[in-house]
Amino acid sequence: MADRIAELAHTGQQKFNFDDMLGDGNMKAMMIQAVAEMLDRREDLVEVRDHYLGMAGQSDFTVTAKPTQEMKLYCPLVIQAESQYDENEDCDYDDYEVIPSSCACGCEDEINAAIEKYSESNEKHRGLMVYYDADSPINEKVVSAFPSVEVRNGELAGVLTCRLTEPLTDSEMTEFKRNWEGQCSDGWGEGFEQREIKTDAFGTIYVSFWNSSDSWQIEAEMTDAADIEEEESLDMDGISM
Repeated sequence: MADRIAELAHTGQQKFNFDDMLGDGNMKAMMIQAVAEMLDRREDLVEVRDHYLGMAGQSDFTVTAKPTQEMKLYCPLVIQAESQYDENEDCDYDDYEVIPSSCACGCEDEINAAIEKYSESNEKHRGLMVYYDADSPINEKVVSAFPSVEVRNGELAGVLTCRLTEPLTDSEMTEFKRNWEGQCSDGWGEGFEQREIKTDAFGTIYVSFWNSSDSWQIEAEMTDAADIEEEESLDMDGISM
């Protein structure tokens, strides 16, 4: 498109409309081919077929994603509730009561609803991977990464649920865990821990995915290869442009 605009500029034309340029059949065919070539170089896709016919309502190319398997990264939570107080007594409004994770299992749905509300629209398909280094090979291996909480071994734990097209190497796993720790302490988690969450059991609580104690650690758990439904494959299977 840049070459075509430059060509027309030498004929005296100065103003261009993007939609008009897209309306050029040859231009559209070249752009579809270019996109198909870029997709074909991705490691997370199995097949890319370009079948542009210039017919309205017809798919221009078809993309098939690699099957994925699930990995979960677990971390301990710090759950605090606003202290209950008597209005007739002196109290410190900054006091908070720490709720043991084993006692907070009933808050799983309420916390996950708050996490979903906290998410941004651009995170819909890939979760926190939209912020990952685009040049890292991990960015193509890890299709999506969504934070949540779930009950594990009788306690409520933080979890990052990831979909992978292939296992991470040891060094990549170390890097990925370090990135998630950063999200828990200074990134996503730092913002989330400041949000009020209303619960039936404990009133207003605050949930942190990170703490500075030596006991804080990330545990990885792999599951068997998942059967991914067509509509969950990043909207790439059979995409039409």
